[in-house]
Amino acid sequence: MKTSVKIVFSCLLLLFSIVLISSFKNAERSTKLSFPYKKAGLTERQAAAHLLSRFTYGAKSGDVDALVKEGLEKWFQRQLAGNLSDQELDSMLEPYQDINLTNDEVENKYPRQPKVLRMAIKDGMIDKDSVGKGDQKAYRKQLQDYRVYKGYGQEQDLLRQFINQKILRAAYTNNQLHELLTDFWFNHFNVSLTKNQCAAYVPAFE
Repeated sequence: MKTSVKIVFSCLLLLFSIVLISSFKNAERSTKLSFPYKKAGLTERQAAAHLLSRFTYGAKSGDVDALVKEGLEKWFQRQLAGNLSDQELDSMLEPYQDINLTNDEVENKYPRQPKVLRMAIKDGMIDKDSVGKGDQKAYRKQLQDYRVYKGYGQEQDLLRQFINQKILRAAYTNNQLHELLTDFWFNHFNVSLTKNQCAAYVPAFE
């Protein structure tokens, strides 16, 4: 009796496994990406141009031909993966290494003006009583000289690096969809260079 029950149970388990595996295979086939551009009355080239206009920063000469040759669905899947080689872009970004600094490193290398002023006063480079008084041009020069003496960078230089690399990424990355989504979330959380308290930390945030 027990043997019969085991046999029946084993058969049911085997049948369930076959059905489950079959359902997974059907799901894989059903989820295969296929763009219905023909139903929308578009040619393959028109659909390719539409993809480029929606999921990149703009088509360059020859992009439509290259996309059609690769296949619309394959191109889109590769964009979703976002791991295409960007060797040319990487070489362009080499001069902008400071955008990879952590927040602590930014604070140490590009301290904000109020912090520099406090340190200059502490080190005796600027008289506390002279702050906001007298020749402001001379005062600013003193502060700048102190910044140079300590080897600190200008916050504007860091922000300039950030803006330049952002333009280069948008123009030259092969992972265009990844870059678009990066910019989308950047804007969604409203992180702005115009907010003085957080401007220097924007590169690390992104």
